[in-house]
Amino acid sequence: MSRLDPRWLVGLALFGLLACGRDEPAPRAEREVVVPDPTLLDRPEGEDPNREAVIGRLQALRPPLRPAAVEALLTVMKDKSQQAFITVPDASPLGYHVEESPYGGPDLRAQVRWTAMMTIERLGLRQALPDLLSGLHDRHPVVRAHAARALWHLGSDAGVEVLLKGLEGKAIENEPCALALREISGRAFGFDTDSGWANKSRAIAAWRVWWESGEVARPRLPAAGEDAALDRRVRFLVDVLGQHQFLFMEQARRALGQLGDLAVTHIEDALAADANDQLRAYAAQVLEAVGTPRARAILVRLLAEDRDGAVRMRSATALGTIGGPEAEKALLSVLSDGDAELVGGAAEALGRLGAAAARPALEERLAARPGLDRIALKIAVALVRLVPGHEDAVRRLESVMAEGPAHLRTELAQDLEAWKGDLGGWDPRADPATQAAAREAWRERFGGR
Repeated sequence: MSRLDPRWLVGLALFGLLACGRDEPAPRAEREVVVPDPTLLDRPEGEDPNREAVIGRLQALRPPLRPAAVEALLTVMKDKSQQAFITVPDASPLGYHVEESPYGGPDLRAQVRWTAMMTIERLGLRQALPDLLSGLHDRHPVVRAHAARALWHLGSDAGVEVLLKGLEGKAIENEPCALALREISGRAFGFDTDSGWANKSRAIAAWRVWWESGEVARPRLPAAGEDAALDRRVRFLVDVLGQHQFLFMEQARRALGQLGDLAVTHIEDALAADANDQLRAYAAQVLEAVGTPRARAILVRLLAEDRDGAVRMRSATALGTIGGPEAEKALLSVLSDGDAELVGGAAEALGRLGAAAARPALEERLAARPGLDRIALKIAVALVRLVPGHEDAVRRLESVMAEGPAHLRTELAQDLEAWKGDLGGWDPRADPATQAAAREAWRERFGGR
């Protein structure tokens, strides 16, 4: 007999909520959560005697649902492979707190998860959008496919790339992905999971051309104010950025970055409420992932006005990714800032953007730092990117490669690899003869002699 796993108590309570999920009047006794007899769990390990009952309850759900039933539905679709935490309703101002997800270990619940996602799609529960985005990372391919399809019908196209990638997998993965894509696109392109790879490759290529054509009528994400339950959930994810452990913050950031200006609105609200430094720094990364004009405008403001140097650095990095005239102007304005680290970050961002107008200011800043340090290194790399063969910048970089301290050589290696995609044979740990040959090759890559 297997021991009773305490995590089942959470799941069984939630299943009970699902069982009484309608808003139909009922006597109090009938509306209470009834936990099944724990002896039902005394079966050989790997068996789940409750799975079919739970799936039946999910399939039977009809609107209107009580809030508790909705929360139970959103919880049973979770797995630790997609999200390490669950949101639990409480009486706090934002309405939730975070608990660690109880659903880990051997995967015995995949069918429950994808049935829950089908139910969410059928009921049109847009408040599930953040949770479905996490579902794209589920360990089970069928769950990922259902998350992608549900996202499309609720307003997000974030799962299409997951479906396209899934076409390359085995039948258990490519079949549900192909079905979802046929429904979304209205086309099949001759895809047949039982045909040879050449035929499947042609169909996959055709679907990708369709997706990248720019002619697809994509779904529209809800705007802030359209769904109060969704707003509350997104605002809480923004709050997670500033309050919880690293893994939780990273997962919240990943989901928010795919919610477009819906996330931007709630980030603005958090910033207006004087959010802590950690939240603002993570918010800058979310804004980078969103990349809309509204997101860029907030980053410009954070770069210019924020009280914390780390937040300003994150904003500079984000603007160097998003680009645009406003980003270049904002980055140029901080090259004369008293924060040397910020100057280095802005220089690096301007180099990535290819901002030719930054050359005079970068040359002035490099001349003001005659020694070898990491800020001068950042400026020199940016100048070489903007002006191939720039004499002073190339000389500085070669000097670091030849005789710079270990930390600068490591930093330069990271910057060069980020720029060119490889180190061109240069290894700061290699023997002198190998390094000399690599430096000679880099002279050509720098555009010098």
